Amino acid sequence: MDLRFLPRTLLVFGTLFLAVGLVVAAGTDASFVVGTGWFDANRRRDQAAELRLEYRSHSLTGGLRTVAATLATSDGSLFVGTGLAYEVRLGAWDVTPTFVPGVYRRGEGRDLGYPLEFRSQLELGRRLSGGGRVAVAVSHLSNAGLGSSNPGQESLTLSYEWRRDRRAR
Repeated sequence: MDLRFLPRTLLVFGTLFLAVGLVVAAGTDASFVVGTGWFDANRRRDQAAELRLEYRSHSLTGGLRTVAATLATSDGSLFVGTGLAYEVRLGAWDVTPTFVPGVYRRGEGRDLGYPLEFRSQLELGRRLSGGGRVAVAVSHLSNAGLGSSNPGQESLTLSYEWRRDRRAR
């Protein structure tokens, strides 16, 4: 595992963490997600540790929310994008599919064939007392055939979501 990219990755994530934390602390009906996992979990050709951060807006209608997402790997790959999530509540559990188009930078990691990538994700979460949520997710990054190659990759992540919902209080 190449750790040369760690300081730069931590700086990017630290800045995003601070910015999103300030928005959440300001009292918006939104949430902040931090997760870690396994990049290239399926093919296991260019495996790396993955760290991801997300900001999820208040519910626009029903369970539909906007998402700003970033992920970085221990190989220096970086993905930043924005898209939509739809939360389906099932008692204390929920299922949340997301779709996030974004820009991918390879670093020393996997070449996904094109800078524009699309992340599709399916997340299973459990809400906790106090407003938090723990979730496991499977996601896929693909350029949808826009590049000369489209190897795609899958990730398996575990995350925690902090929610600030003023309406629930």
